[in-house]
Amino acid sequence: LISGVFATTMASQGAVFTMPSGLSAGDQYRLVFVTSTTTTATSTDINTYNTLVNNLAITAGLDTIAGTVEGSTTWTAIGSTSSVNARDNTSTTGAGTGIGIYLLNDTAIATSYTDLWDGTIANLFNVDEQGDSGPYANSQVWTGTNGDGSTGNDPLGTATPEFGKTNLTGVNTWINRLSGPTWPNTDTYHLFAMSGILTVPEPSSTALL
Repeated sequence: LISGVFATTMASQGAVFTMPSGLSAGDQYRLVFVTSTTTTATSTDINTYNTLVNNLAITAGLDTIAGTVEGSTTWTAIGSTSSVNARDNTSTTGAGTGIGIYLLNDTAIATSYTDLWDGTIANLFNVDEQGDSGPYANSQVWTGTNGDGSTGNDPLGTATPEFGKTNLTGVNTWINRLSGPTWPNTDTYHLFAMSGILTVPEPSSTALL
């Protein structure tokens, strides 16, 4: 019931769900998307990628998450440079049991941080910031990251960074294609983005009445 209130339909796109269905008051969760725009992977500074995904989220109106306890969020790239890995950059290390991670079409990719970094995800990571999955049937995504969230052998900013695919959930993992060709960092591919922690509010006394 709660989630239906926060689904916004955009022209020519799918419905964008900023609060997944099935959650209860007090539950925490994270949102993710693949960027509709592309970028090179030449920078060794993780803030370059964080700024890109956060600005894209702001343009899509995803800096404000109405109806949550927090009310707003900052988005970070799911990627690694030589100085910071994806787990630390997205604050998905340590505690995270029960914090589900959801695409913007109300689909879960992981039930917790541990589940996110176990090498596989539950569904294809192929929904952009507008709720659209159509263009991402087989897209490459710069990550520089191993399947467990650690920095890969070729992080972002190196000559041929590691990349993931929007049509993979495991084996050749979604965040690190384990075999196949390499690509120069001057090629332009998508990025994965993650919100901060969001919390379903307790019902107010007015709502209860």
